Amino acid sequence: MKSEFEDIENFLEDTLAGLKPASRKKLLKKLGMTMRKANQERQMQQVNLDGSKWAARKSGSKRKMMKKLRLARMLKITTTQEQVQVGWKGRAGRIARIHHFGLRGRVGKNGVRVKYEIRELLGQGRGDADNLNQIIENWLLEK
Repeated sequence: MKSEFEDIENFLEDTLAGLKPASRKKLLKKLGMTMRKANQERQMQQVNLDGSKWAARKSGSKRKMMKKLRLARMLKITTTQEQVQVGWKGRAGRIARIHHFGLRGRVGKNGVRVKYEIRELLGQGRGDADNLNQIIENWLLEK
């Protein structure tokens, strides 16, 4: 099945090939910042990529989950001349991976193993393709 992002990827390959390396990296950084912001907003609203709510905490606490993971200092953008990545590194990356895929993790000082519910933290949600297309279009019009 063809995703809506395959069209963007194909278009970007052709477009980026004609740009100077510095301009290419700037555009990819801007796209990465847009994706990070979209994912931070979804995390703040605590919804999955499809718009459904995250599974509630087992403890019943009403506090927001994973507040620190959505901070810009945690959710890094890595840009090269060919690609952009948005994600976590180190301990934050491990915690995010456990929640995103619904894996088992250790909790508390005694290290009790718990199976977490799937909570999609990072990815391409509804409307993200349109936002990226708009940024690319504006970038090309400026150049």
